[in-house]
Amino acid sequence: MQRYLRQLLEDIAAARRQDIPPRPPASLFADAERYLREESGPALGQHCGLKAEGFPPAERLAEAQQQAVVEALKETYASYAVDLDLPEKLPPALQYRFYVKALDEPCFIGDGGFATIHFCEGEPEACPFGWQYCTCLGKWLDEVEAIRNKPQEEWTEEDYLEDAWLTAITESDECRLALEQGDSPNKRYVLQLLADIEEARRRFQGAGGFIRMEEPEEEAPGAEFRPFFDWLDMPDVVFPPLGRLAEPEAEALSYALLLLSGKDALVVPLMAVSTPVRYQRLVEQFTMPLRRVGEMQFLAARSGFDFPGFPDLLAGM
Repeated sequence: MQRYLRQLLEDIAAARRQDIPPRPPASLFADAERYLREESGPALGQHCGLKAEGFPPAERLAEAQQQAVVEALKETYASYAVDLDLPEKLPPALQYRFYVKALDEPCFIGDGGFATIHFCEGEPEACPFGWQYCTCLGKWLDEVEAIRNKPQEEWTEEDYLEDAWLTAITESDECRLALEQGDSPNKRYVLQLLADIEEARRRFQGAGGFIRMEEPEEEAPGAEFRPFFDWLDMPDVVFPPLGRLAEPEAEALSYALLLLSGKDALVVPLMAVSTPVRYQRLVEQFTMPLRRVGEMQFLAARSGFDFPGFPDLLAGM
């Protein structure tokens, strides 16, 4: 890997822009006019000749190696007057992923000023950086705090949902931290499973994904049905039986799956049930056969699939 990394760093350095034009003030106005007239342009990788698939997964690199690649890419991007809008405290592995991901992002290269590639669209539920590093949570946290300061008898259904969603995020972070610091029997496997679930969440919610039961008029005889993670090309995601998990492991997984399912009416009842029930119900949801109807939109067949438990959770809502 060290030899490959050395060659990769040389390729990144060779991709730097050599014919950097002078940037007179007038070019800023010309760039603005071009930007308004034209599309966003080809991907950054097409400008510099680098391909994202040529970079190893972050997990195969040591932290120092990740940082070396990030610094090399940062210099190369700067030669094209491009920078990335990332949270300040993003860990090296995530910095690496986003600097590599930037190669596939459309990018306008002008003759004046810098172009900035943004990954976050200001929606906390779909933040690509994860809630630990999200920079767009402030306003929403203030809104939830205002809800919690109201008498509970004045809460609306939406208030209960916002409160439960923030609690789920907080509990998920605390459970993951406790798992990392503890010594449970399946710790290594569960931590990798949590990372896989988080990656799926970013992709799923970032694309406006949903899973719902199909209506009779939507039924498609002969259509292909596969489990959720198979559709995401993540077939190695396998959920252990509840009996094989230590309590902190099941708790961390149940909250991660709840956040993956998205902020909808089921969050409130799922937060009210025990960890075993929450884990089992959500594993059922993400292992049931689904039909894909969009990039991240899925329908579950009403016929031929018994999905017990959720009607009970909804009782009384």
